[in-house]
Amino acid sequence: MALSLHTWCWYCKQEIPPKSEACPFCSKPLDSSKKVVRCPKCGKYLLSSAERCVQCGLVLREIERPQPPQQPQPPAGGLDASMLKPTRGLASEAAEVPVPDAEAEPAEAPAAEPTAQPEPDAAPSGNDALPPPDPDSPDMQETLRTLEQLEAQERYEAQERSTRKVAWIAVVVAVLAVVALAAVFFFTRPNRAKPGADSPSKPVVCAEGEHEWLPADCIHPKTCAKCGKTEGEALGHHFVDNVCTVCGAYKKPFYFTGADCERDGGIVIFWGDVKNYTGVDVKELQVRLDLFDKDMNQIASETRNVLSEPLAPLETVQWQLRYDDAAIKWKYWRVAAVDYTPVEPLPTSP
Repeated sequence: MALSLHTWCWYCKQEIPPKSEACPFCSKPLDSSKKVVRCPKCGKYLLSSAERCVQCGLVLREIERPQPPQQPQPPAGGLDASMLKPTRGLASEAAEVPVPDAEAEPAEAPAAEPTAQPEPDAAPSGNDALPPPDPDSPDMQETLRTLEQLEAQERYEAQERSTRKVAWIAVVVAVLAVVALAAVFFFTRPNRAKPGADSPSKPVVCAEGEHEWLPADCIHPKTCAKCGKTEGEALGHHFVDNVCTVCGAYKKPFYFTGADCERDGGIVIFWGDVKNYTGVDVKELQVRLDLFDKDMNQIASETRNVLSEPLAPLETVQWQLRYDDAAIKWKYWRVAAVDYTPVEPLPTSP
């Protein structure tokens, strides 16, 4: 049984009519390089003009290729006039038929030609008659290049489809993430409208007895968590040694304790302890010394640096300063922090 080669579309690998200008399955335009045949032995897709399979070496030139149906052709000598003459009955036809001459010699039948017998040493035919394919021949190289281009184009189109699919998935994920974040923000924002309110932007007004009160603290008065209404006043801080016992806040960045002084002739020495609440190391602390008379009128003021070494956060150090009292008579005094200089940060390595 003779094998038959059918035409296939290179894109969708569907069998198509040989003379199709476009694939009836994938609708892609087809030219001679996009119409391929399939090797009946190994299934390799080949150019329609290939004479031999580049993979298994099967000869394709002798395999039947399907042809489109052809219109019937008239006889070689043209139409006979008697074939176009209308029929008028058997009698008239019989009258027009010429009577052969009895004396005419019958034509000799042509002598039958003897059937050729194959010679014993005749060359084999079919696939055995052709030499094996030469991979270095120009035709074979051109066929391989064309097939490689078609396969590369197919891989590129598959990769492009995969890239578009990944891009669409990324867009969908990003949109879903934005929607989720918007929903979380809407349902968790403070003082949002209750479900069923006339407008989300309309302020919430609680009826009496429906407030959700938050207790007062050192800074804030009693406050409703839903509508923001307040009642009363803040409790205020309760400082003990510069620290609030309620919320832990610091009253002053530097807290002076144990202050005292001693006169020595015309010189007065002031001393005490200071604690650092700034949260950073301090290398210089400028303090202001104020002197008052018996009526609490300020009569003198002077700024000095009282640190001899860096002061770490929440650490205490003793301070001391000397003041010339030869010309000023005072009764009360006070010392307070004016400014400070943090320790420079260590240089970072490149």
